[in-house]
Amino acid sequence: MNREPEPEPTPFLSLLQLLATHAMAALGAGGPNERNEVYLDLDFAAHVIDILHDLDEKTKGRRTADEDTALAETVSALQLSFVRMSDLAMRAARAGGTASTPAGEGAAAGLSGTQPAGEVTSAGAGEVAQPSEPESERQPRFHKKYD
Repeated sequence: MNREPEPEPTPFLSLLQLLATHAMAALGAGGPNERNEVYLDLDFAAHVIDILHDLDEKTKGRRTADEDTALAETVSALQLSFVRMSDLAMRAARAGGTASTPAGEGAAAGLSGTQPAGEVTSAGAGEVAQPSEPESERQPRFHKKYD
């Protein structure tokens, strides 16, 4: 029963893990606080996803198979989480949530702010950031084109 220790992650995988952790925190993965609210910063999460796309382009052909797989799975999971949280935030905003953004966080544009935990569609369950501009005038969240 001699188990060999797992090899240290490559610097690329460590960077990928760091960026993914920050993006997931911005998508509310940190869980609710004492007021049953979850911090959401969709602009920052979209920015990190764009950084991962840039990293993909810049390192293409120089990554191992494990790194390719980890990057593709991470970006896919983050995009899915982003879309789900964006949808929940929009539904909560339409249900009558009140505007709330953390001071000094640059959250005035977009949906950054706090989100109630759990089912965010119930009005009054917590504070929800309202969109700063109508949906038709909003810029796309990601600047990359997805094939």
